[in-house]
Amino acid sequence: MGKHALSRRDFFRLTAGAGSLLFTRAARADGFMAGIGRRDITPPMGLSLAGHMNDRKARTVHDPLYARCIALEAAGVRAAVVTLDLCMVSREVVDAARGLVERRCGIPSANLFLSATHTHSGPVVTPIFQSDPDPDYVKQLPERVADAVEQAIQTLEPASFAFGSGSVPDEVFNRRWFVVPELVQADPFGRADDRVRMNPPQGHKGLVCPAGPTDPELCVWGFRRADGSPLALFAAYALHYVGGVEDGAISADYFGKFASLVEETFARESGGRPVLAMLANGASGDINNINWPAQPEKYPPYAKIDLVARKVADEALRVYGSDIWNNRPLSLKSGMVEVEAAVRKPARDEVDQAKTMLESRRNQPLRTLPEIYARETFLLNDYPDRVRLPLCALALGDACLAGIPCEAFCRIGLTIKRASPFAGTVVVGLANGYYGYLPTAEQHLLGGYETWRARSSFLEPDTEPRVVRAVLTLLNDLAQQA
Repeated sequence: MGKHALSRRDFFRLTAGAGSLLFTRAARADGFMAGIGRRDITPPMGLSLAGHMNDRKARTVHDPLYARCIALEAAGVRAAVVTLDLCMVSREVVDAARGLVERRCGIPSANLFLSATHTHSGPVVTPIFQSDPDPDYVKQLPERVADAVEQAIQTLEPASFAFGSGSVPDEVFNRRWFVVPELVQADPFGRADDRVRMNPPQGHKGLVCPAGPTDPELCVWGFRRADGSPLALFAAYALHYVGGVEDGAISADYFGKFASLVEETFARESGGRPVLAMLANGASGDINNINWPAQPEKYPPYAKIDLVARKVADEALRVYGSDIWNNRPLSLKSGMVEVEAAVRKPARDEVDQAKTMLESRRNQPLRTLPEIYARETFLLNDYPDRVRLPLCALALGDACLAGIPCEAFCRIGLTIKRASPFAGTVVVGLANGYYGYLPTAEQHLLGGYETWRARSSFLEPDTEPRVVRAVLTLLNDLAQQA
């Protein structure tokens, strides 16, 4: 190769930034197959909904929630990629699902890549703030995951695969801002040393600059049937969620609307055969879709969800339709590793203070941040001193998925993608379980909501660099396997 020639990986990265035609790694090798499955996971009414500090109960269903699955088979190896329309999913549910899938479908536990989308209008599965999961609903989830995987396995058929990426830059904004001193919030523990503010007053003149980057890349995996008709599309985008649903409504947020829009297009070309689309959450722990310097805009319920979903779906379909489908041999590989991390436990006096505050509010709703975080302090005291974070990766040819069980900050995803040995790398958050926010070590120093100690943010600041190193080691190990 000449000194000015680009490697395949560098070509992919350069063109990804420009949103160019990227389906240059298509494949249909003898024996490669894909199948699709879907299982309804919509909860009954009355269950707690995730995503808020105060408990809310489900009163109506705007759109159903699903476990969506794409099953893969290459060179005799099988794997499954699953998304759940949930805010987060516990490791206990993931591990139970892995065991069921292995027993029922013969897929090794390491070959199940499962993540939550992060809708804030789905049922609680992992206890968070003042909302607790319904045990009966949680007990059913592994079975429903296994049902979706089993259906996908039963529908395996010869298929072509391609991967690529596009760009949707105008719906991602960093939500952590440097602001003038008078806009800095005291944290729930009475300290006033935060240097940034999450979700500052929109349009305020005191906004200085965002505290971190965004990632506009929309990563796409495409699958076609042997006759060239659409079969499935998997995408990932680093946007937290959209929201704007009616109070008490169940909704898959823009993740579900995206799937519906793509599937409507595919259905017109599939001859009545089943099709599937799924959208995973990227490294979006500090990203939302509010343009903070601009003046606020009001939208009717679900209107912003529809707007964002249509933009993302249109770009995914553009990438899917601009492909070059070539016959290339495929390999299917997976790996898992655990990283041990210390828990930021409260000190004894902090626990005593929290207990005193909670006793003063006995049998009354907790309304203020100090009260809510006092409860978090009390509950976090029972956490172990150390936890083990499960990291996973799934490689299909020159493309790979890397899963982190946290709300990973955007820069983490960018770092992994840039250093990955694979031509196309998708970083998926909220995979394998839930261990709270994962800020970078530098962002921990700035403070802000995502760093406030609670069950939503309890890992020590040195966790992030060790997670990044472990993920990249895992990806390099997979890349070197024959």
